[in-house]
Amino acid sequence: MRASKFLLFIASILIALVAVAGVSYASVEESETEIYDRTISNYFETGLPKELGIPGNLSSEREVYVFIFAGGAYQCIKVFAKPVVSANDLALRLEKRFSTSYLKDSNITWSNENYSAVRIMYSTGKFGQLSQSTDLRIEDIKEIFRSAGFQPHIIVRVPKYAVMPSGVKPTKVGQNYFWFNPAKANLGTDFKITVSESAILIVVFILVFALIPIITIGSITGTAVWAMKSKAPLETRRRLFAKLSIMPTFLAILLQAPLFIVILLYTNYMKEIADLWFGSYTTKSTMPLISFTLPLLFLALPISVLAQRKIFGTTENAFTTPITPAEKSINSLAVKIKLVVLAVALAIYILVGSNVKSSYPLIIYMMVIFSSQFVVDRILSKKRKEVAFNSVGITDYDLQQARYRVTAEANKIAQMIDIKPKKVVIDSSSRGLRYIYAMALPGSVTMSYKTCQELNDDELDFILAHEFAHHKSRHLWLQLPLIIILPLLIFLPRILVRHISNPQILKPVVLVAFLITTVVLMVPLLMRSGTSKKREFASDEKALLTIRNYSACITALKKLVKYSEYPLIHEYDDLSTHPAISKRIERLKQIAQENGIDTYLPEDATTTVTLTNQ
Repeated sequence: MRASKFLLFIASILIALVAVAGVSYASVEESETEIYDRTISNYFETGLPKELGIPGNLSSEREVYVFIFAGGAYQCIKVFAKPVVSANDLALRLEKRFSTSYLKDSNITWSNENYSAVRIMYSTGKFGQLSQSTDLRIEDIKEIFRSAGFQPHIIVRVPKYAVMPSGVKPTKVGQNYFWFNPAKANLGTDFKITVSESAILIVVFILVFALIPIITIGSITGTAVWAMKSKAPLETRRRLFAKLSIMPTFLAILLQAPLFIVILLYTNYMKEIADLWFGSYTTKSTMPLISFTLPLLFLALPISVLAQRKIFGTTENAFTTPITPAEKSINSLAVKIKLVVLAVALAIYILVGSNVKSSYPLIIYMMVIFSSQFVVDRILSKKRKEVAFNSVGITDYDLQQARYRVTAEANKIAQMIDIKPKKVVIDSSSRGLRYIYAMALPGSVTMSYKTCQELNDDELDFILAHEFAHHKSRHLWLQLPLIIILPLLIFLPRILVRHISNPQILKPVVLVAFLITTVVLMVPLLMRSGTSKKREFASDEKALLTIRNYSACITALKKLVKYSEYPLIHEYDDLSTHPAISKRIERLKQIAQENGIDTYLPEDATTTVTLTNQ
């Protein structure tokens, strides 16, 4: 329906919110860009080494702290030496020895931070796997450091969801991890760590990353099939289609953020997905999965278009100009280019995002997805215009004459309504040549060529007066707070993460912030329908009182239905931004009678809207 695009826009914003928040919160626990991250800093500040019986300070350049984070599909070794030791030299010495060990395929990075730091990352993660084991060879690792001339103080961290050999007792039991001092705990020569999970990980993946797209596509497709196959009365099918195709998406949006936060903060499932599927110790690594859900949202609109065309297609007296093979060809080319751009952007994101551990590749990827839709149309606009003009049978001269006429009428109406004349843009696309529509935009009004072609001067005055009334009443500016608030909401979790370092405090704060954010996102959607309808009624009233021609108002609205892409949709205002045409006509008649405006209609004009298919 007409609200579906706005609903999908809110869904996209929420997915962006989930992505940025997930990346932000994960950085509190672990960082894939910093070796000496906030987690390591917290370990030193809270005296973790001393708790495990390890010196709290390095007394010589030969001593190093070695943190080993081990899961089912990863071993991450973080090495910290005194700042006077060159990180580059430390990395080269270790790399030479690790290259001949069981960790020879590891990735090694280094940096000079609070310590001279090196990270050795070994991963056996595989997308979709539900079980994996890794052997942690403590003695081999000790020997590597000793042969490189270092005295290692080793600390081993194993997640609680992992299964370890029986009889092994941790030196310390934390909230989410077991801690070991190999010098005190008997870990053996090969310390095997196993992570095994059921298919519930697949369910979690769907709930966290694909809930909105799956429910959106499922509800629209299912409802469309039902509406086309059901033997229920046509009127019933049309009314239920509006609710059944949109409400499930609405509910999915409400559930998405709370589900994501609860699963991320209060369960180990996201950690297990990061471990088994990505071979990573941080849930931040799972964020690329978001990239697969956004394209699914774009499938919802064409499915909805096909369904609406079948169910709300034409009135019994509707006029349509068929799409020619040439237009179908150029439209098909546009779709193919968009899919190629989408596939290339996804491939680049997967390659770059896996190496650049930042939220920026995801943001850039999302921008490419959205912008490519408009850029491709812009590139092909000239060719599309040429093909469309030939199909419908108009010329540039006809378009220019329409511009002159509309500009003259717009200046007249602007003077009558007492506002500065607005630029009127005529849409001469394939859609604009076939259907009647107009919309107010900041500083301008967009109107289809078909509107200029089919409406007489009085009817055109009503349409222009209606759109100018939106400008006069500043209806567009009243939406500005939403435009400002949404980007701020997306980065709210990141702001919280940077200013709250204690995870115990951060968890409930982020949960509450997400609940508030979800409500704030939903309020405009809930209010949009009722508030927008009131604005449409108010603009209709202003337009009628401006031109004082009731007959022109009614015939303009009737032509809007007749030459609409989905004529019958104008009578179903569930979750729509516009009232039903019949209600608008009824309201206009009431206003005309109250203000002494003649309500006479020509014999060929009626105030009823036909609801039968051709």
